[in-house]
Amino acid sequence: MSKTSPPFIFGIPFRSKASSKDWARSQALLASTLRSVFSQTDSDFQVVIACHETPDIAEIRDPRVTVLNTATPTPTPTNLAEQMRDKGHKRKMLTVEWRQRGGGYFMLLDADDLVSRRLVQHVRENPAENGYLIKQGYLYDVAAGSCKPSARLNEICGSCTIFRMDPADLPESIEDETPRLIGKYRNHQTFEEDGRRLGRAFDVIPFPAAIYVIGHGENYTADKRPPGLKKHFHRATNALSRAVGFHRLRDEVRDEFTLRGADYAR
Repeated sequence: MSKTSPPFIFGIPFRSKASSKDWARSQALLASTLRSVFSQTDSDFQVVIACHETPDIAEIRDPRVTVLNTATPTPTPTNLAEQMRDKGHKRKMLTVEWRQRGGGYFMLLDADDLVSRRLVQHVRENPAENGYLIKQGYLYDVAAGSCKPSARLNEICGSCTIFRMDPADLPESIEDETPRLIGKYRNHQTFEEDGRRLGRAFDVIPFPAAIYVIGHGENYTADKRPPGLKKHFHRATNALSRAVGFHRLRDEVRDEFTLRGADYAR
């Protein structure tokens, strides 16, 4: 591995206590995510978390973790638009920090998803000019306790892209409105297309590299359903899970992603 390999940063926007339905559960999910990151076979990475309140979890004290606190107003718990604006603000905080650290590889990671322990090593040993896209992975339904392989993870999960950019491609500050390369990527569902459009096509990670964790009640996307339908949705999901390809996680998958079922028990 080259000693000049660019730095690798995991950037995590974390929702506020006021906008969380269950603050203790939100923190527990983040702890599980961090444990999957800390299990990397290549430990040369950093984690930056953008949040309102610093989570009260042991994992936050790891020396590779930096916490960026914001004093912006907290979003209303029932207002998804406010919550998504808050998430966007925290993402910009992370990209500013990315610039200050000299650019390099950056993976935007949701605070409830998991990553393969092989991810950082693969990226650092196989440099990609523009970064990587994660297409292969799993959906893990907490409520059903089962998973499903996915070959289109980048279309359904935000934790799917490892960007590689230089400082000039990133904002200098939160107030910086100068058009930058990072701002030309729209959302995770279009990142693959955006990369081609910008002449910066991504390489693809050649193995399942992320788990999209659903069914725990703290997903932003779950908030889009009317409240009266959520309980019925989860019941239907659980009943149909095996019929649509869900199955119990194999032990080797649990080990690779540091997934412990007890972490998701209520």
